[in-house]
Amino acid sequence: SLAARYAAKEALIKALGGSDGVHWTEIEIASEASGRPWFTLPGSTADAVAEKGITSLHLSMSHDAGLATAYVIAEAAP
Repeated sequence: SLAARYAAKEALIKALGGSDGVHWTEIEIASEASGRPWFTLPGSTADAVAEKGITSLHLSMSHDAGLATAYVIAEAAP
């Protein structure tokens, strides 16, 4: 659903602590053959993620009955 993808973009920005260096149009959501969603982040958005030391992003999206939600977990090396 488009609403779930919108929610995923918002969840990523919140996980990053704000939108500094992040461009909305650079956040893309792709799917594996299994249906598992993941981010593709080109350009300055990828740079913003790397600057924060984030090594892995996990994404979960769901939608039902006109509602959509997304969760993002950002992992960084200790």
